[in-house]
Amino acid sequence: MKILVAIPVGKRDHAESEMCRGITDLLLLGKLPIGQVLWGWRDLGGAGSVWMQREFAAKAMLHGDYSDLLFVDSDIGAPVEAFQALVAMNKPVAVGCYPTAEDQPVPATFRLHGPGDTGHPHLGVGVERIDWGGLGFALIKRSVFEQVPGPWFLGAGVNEDVTFFTKLRAAKIEVWCDYRIPLVHPYTVWLHREHMLQTAKYQAAILAGRVEGKVLVQ
Repeated sequence: MKILVAIPVGKRDHAESEMCRGITDLLLLGKLPIGQVLWGWRDLGGAGSVWMQREFAAKAMLHGDYSDLLFVDSDIGAPVEAFQALVAMNKPVAVGCYPTAEDQPVPATFRLHGPGDTGHPHLGVGVERIDWGGLGFALIKRSVFEQVPGPWFLGAGVNEDVTFFTKLRAAKIEVWCDYRIPLVHPYTVWLHREHMLQTAKYQAAILAGRVEGKVLVQ
């Protein structure tokens, strides 16, 4: 196993301190077989767009001798144990669950409820299969990019997460999440598990048209 780590940087152009500590500990302690770390737009093709940075990282992995691509967005806080948990899952695509960066955050992992559904926020327990999630903390095997033709993250009118996981569903590639992984996403507050469940149900009600309100995540 040899991992290429890519850390896309968006408009906020900063790095969460806990993420920095996690990456540093991994490198210093040799906890994972990391071959290289590509940090921000300077290392990821000089592009300011996050989807272009992800595209560059995927191509760089395929051009090298890496077995896996690990995405860690610069604003995701993840301790060493979180990285180890992703590897331990040993799935084609393994993700962690973090709150969306919204006024009323919901889990960044989703389940589909029938044809045409864009996804309902889902907060699971333990290791579960999901339909799609956030790419802010994701370990993707090389075989995924070899099986699914690029571009992987470019879509018309949707974000790169939706584009990528839509392609995976078409290729029948499974996505799994370990909900025990502790992650932090700045600018959001999850007071406790019950609050997460309440916000997830609220967003699901909006998507289903049962209440009026702003759809935070689609």
